[in-house]
Amino acid sequence: MNLFHLWCRMVKQGLGESRVGRKSRMQRFQSASELLEERALLSATAPAEIRSIDGTGNNLANPDWGSTGIELLRAADADYSDGISSPAGEDRPSPRAISNEINDHVEEEVANNRQMSAFVFAWGQFIDHDIDLTTAADPTESFNIEVPTGDPYFDPAGTGTQVIPLNRSNYDPTTGDEVGDPRQQIND
Repeated sequence: MNLFHLWCRMVKQGLGESRVGRKSRMQRFQSASELLEERALLSATAPAEIRSIDGTGNNLANPDWGSTGIELLRAADADYSDGISSPAGEDRPSPRAISNEINDHVEEEVANNRQMSAFVFAWGQFIDHDIDLTTAADPTESFNIEVPTGDPYFDPAGTGTQVIPLNRSNYDPTTGDEVGDPRQQIND
């Protein structure tokens, strides 16, 4: 069997796996180096015109960049309230209140025919790519967003009890156990 056929067989084995199947396959590795060795084999044996399903080898200078199971790169250090994994910002305004303030242009004539500013689309892309495309932790950890009382969309009756449901993202289970090793999110 040539290397191309070996590579195709390995890819096909991964295609039908559920998320749980991938997770158990990942848990079979004794060390990170074994995982990297498998990825190197897949990358090295794939023809250059075929991109890997898991993202390995798509960047020739840095074969693991953007691949699944790798911790996401941070532009700044993690800043959890306890230095480990508890979300920061208990004293900050609700993200919904911030969103309402940013998008509130009632007195300006910047709204389109749907009464929205052009910023709504940029905000939507941010939310879509940063939050919506991220797999939730398993088991789920609720981190609901408080809705300001009387919010025109989420709390028009003014009950002050509404929330936007949100779950915390998936993370590397080997992180977030102690100060100096904060929780790190992974690329699913």
